[in-house]
Amino acid sequence: MVIGNSTGKFIKVDGEDGDLVDRFLRIRVSIDLSKSLRRGVMMPINIDKVKWIGFQYERPSLFCFACGKITHLERGCRRPKIDAEGNILKERFGSFMIAPLRRRAKTFSLTRATERRKKNTVWTLRKNDDLWTDNEIEMQEEVNNYFEELFKSSNPTSFDNAVMGISSKFSSEMNQRLNDQITKEEMKEALFEMHPTKALGSDGFPAVFFQKHWHLLGDEINSTLTQFLNGNLQNQDLNHTLIVLIPKVKDLERVSQFRPINLCNILYKIASNAITNRLKTILPEIIFGCRSTFVHGRSITDNVIMAHENIHHLHNKRQGNN
Repeated sequence: MVIGNSTGKFIKVDGEDGDLVDRFLRIRVSIDLSKSLRRGVMMPINIDKVKWIGFQYERPSLFCFACGKITHLERGCRRPKIDAEGNILKERFGSFMIAPLRRRAKTFSLTRATERRKKNTVWTLRKNDDLWTDNEIEMQEEVNNYFEELFKSSNPTSFDNAVMGISSKFSSEMNQRLNDQITKEEMKEALFEMHPTKALGSDGFPAVFFQKHWHLLGDEINSTLTQFLNGNLQNQDLNHTLIVLIPKVKDLERVSQFRPINLCNILYKIASNAITNRLKTILPEIIFGCRSTFVHGRSITDNVIMAHENIHHLHNKRQGNN
């Protein structure tokens, strides 16, 4: 407990008897992230003798060799430890403070999975008040509050006045085509357009499972999704998705540096893809070709490139005023 409290707040010793693991005594402590990690502590052995006890830290997600903190890497350090001449004291912190892993993964695939899990784990987060936290509850609240504020509605009004002068291009025939019951063939087409092994949803099944066994599951899928799309399915678990945060940058600090995506289950994807395929037959009739964002096979940047080329041509035109 004395050793644990010397570097942070003591929590527990690994094992009730406090036995050594290899040559280490493993102690769990709560550390103040605003302070540098301690390299060790002088412990009294008897009345006239003290012994240096060195510390090593297991699996820190980040570690700065310039200031000894675990909230960032060395290249992002703003307050390195310096001497009287202004030189960074790199020898104060080093790889000797990082404990070797106790066990080595037995297979290559397990090693990759372990490293990926470690890389994808959010260990610390900078809050709006610029304070760091490693508390799981606080990080959850920070993420929830950020995205609730980002995606909440501003409650706009007066839509009717805004669209009053816009004539409708949607005919009754188009509306009927969209409202027709989605057929089993359309559901099959939507399923087989999916990548066989893309990211799994809450059901845990890849698309390839349903593709390989369509001859057995096709009728059941058609019946279930027909009820779902008509609002007659009592079990609405098909609407449940997993929200995953994808990092936008390498060294993450704030929630704003994540991009959220939804991982939907396969049946939900089949329904949404079938609806999308229906819309694709209607969009060319109501959207001009110049709106490249909505045209299949084109990108929003196409118009930007065309505008840039036209301006470049006008600037370099050698004769004529038109």
